[in-house]
Amino acid sequence: MTASADSPPARPSALAAVLYAIAATGLGGLPIWMLSAFAPAIQADLGFDDTHLGIVIALYFGLSAVTGLPLGRLMQRLGWRAGIAFSTAVVGLCLVLIAVMAQSWVLLAISLCVGAVSNNSSQPASNLALSLAVPQGRQGLAFGLKQAALPISTFLVGLSVPLFGQGGMWREAFLVAAALSLAMAVGVIARSALAGARVLSSRRRRPSVEARTGPRARTPHAPPARSLILLSIGAGFGTAATVSFGSFLVVFAVSEGFSASAAATMLALGSLVGIASRVLFGYIADRRGRRHLVTVAYMMGSGCIGFLVLALLGGSQWGLLLGTLLAYGLGWAWNGLFHFAIVRYSTIPPAVTTSIAQIAMSIGAAVGPAVFGLVSALSFTASWYLGATMFAAAGALILLGRRALNNGR
Repeated sequence: MTASADSPPARPSALAAVLYAIAATGLGGLPIWMLSAFAPAIQADLGFDDTHLGIVIALYFGLSAVTGLPLGRLMQRLGWRAGIAFSTAVVGLCLVLIAVMAQSWVLLAISLCVGAVSNNSSQPASNLALSLAVPQGRQGLAFGLKQAALPISTFLVGLSVPLFGQGGMWREAFLVAAALSLAMAVGVIARSALAGARVLSSRRRRPSVEARTGPRARTPHAPPARSLILLSIGAGFGTAATVSFGSFLVVFAVSEGFSASAAATMLALGSLVGIASRVLFGYIADRRGRRHLVTVAYMMGSGCIGFLVLALLGGSQWGLLLGTLLAYGLGWAWNGLFHFAIVRYSTIPPAVTTSIAQIAMSIGAAVGPAVFGLVSALSFTASWYLGATMFAAAGALILLGRRALNNGR
C-alpha cells in the first residue's frame, strides 16, 4: 500500500531517536555553557566585570522563561525531527553571532539571547522524540541517557578551554562549536528527507499524527493540571539549588584554602557521578515501573543533605568531597527521571508539558544563583543552608504534585 502525500513519516528506530535527542540536548545549552567556561577570556577581551556577566546570564534565562510555552507548542506542531533541526540550527546561529558580533557586553547579551530559543526548543523536541519513538519499557533509560548529555557537554566544554589558548582563542572555539551544531541540523534534515519526512512543512491545515498523539491519548489544548504546576515549581527550586552549587563550589573551596585545581577536580567528580546516576536511575525506573516521582524527591533529599554537609563540614577535604557527591552527584541526577515522569503522566502533549516545566526551571536557574550569591557574600555557611532549603522545598513540592496527580488533579 502506497503512502499518501499526507501520510506521516515512517516511524524511526528507537536508537535513532535516542541519539538525536542526546545530541540536541547536549547542543541546546552550549551557548551558555561556553560563555561560562570562556568567561575570563571574554571579559578580558570585551572589558566588562562580573556584574555585567551576571546581567547577561540573567537575561538569557529570563528570555528562556518567557519563550518556553510558545516554543513548546511550536515543537509539538512541527514534530520532533523539525524541532531538533530547528533547535540545533539556532544554536549554530547563536554561536556564530557571538563569535562575530560580540564586541561589547551588550552585543554579547543580544547574541546570547538567540541561544535562549535553542535552550527552550531542544528539550521539548527531544522529549517528544523519546515519548513517540522509544517503547515505554525503555523510556526511563532513554531519558536518563538524554539528560546525561548535559553534564557530559559541560565536562567537554571545560576540557576544550586549554585547546583554544587557555580561552584566548574563544572566538575560534565558538565557530568550531557552531559548525558542529549546523552540521547536526543539516544531518537531521537530510536524513528526514531521505526517509520521506516533510520536516519543514507548516502543517497548518492538519498536524502530523506524531505531533498530535503520544503514547496515550492527550488533549492538545487542555490547561496544565494542578499536579504539573506543583511538579514544575518543584523542579524550579531543584534547578535553583543545583545551578547555585555549580556556580559557587569552586569559589567556596578556594576560600577555604583548597587549590583551584583541587576544587575543579571535586566538581568534575560530582559531574561524573551525576552522569552515571542519571543513566542508572533511568534503567531502574524501567525495571520498577512506578514511584518515579518518589525517587525524584529522594534524590532531591540527597542534595539537601549534601548542602548541609557543606555547611557543617565543608572546610575539610572529606566533607567537601562527600557534600559534592551528594549535592551534585545525586542532587543533580533527578532531572532525567523527572522529565520521564512528567511526559509519561501528563494529559497534555509531551513538548508542551516539557515547556511548562522548562519555564519554572529557567526561572530557578536565573533567580537561584543571584540570591545564593548575595547570601554567600555575607556567609557561605548561610548560603549552603539556603541551598538545603531550596532542595527541601523542591522535594516537598514533588511529593505534593505526585499526590495531586494520584488524585486526578
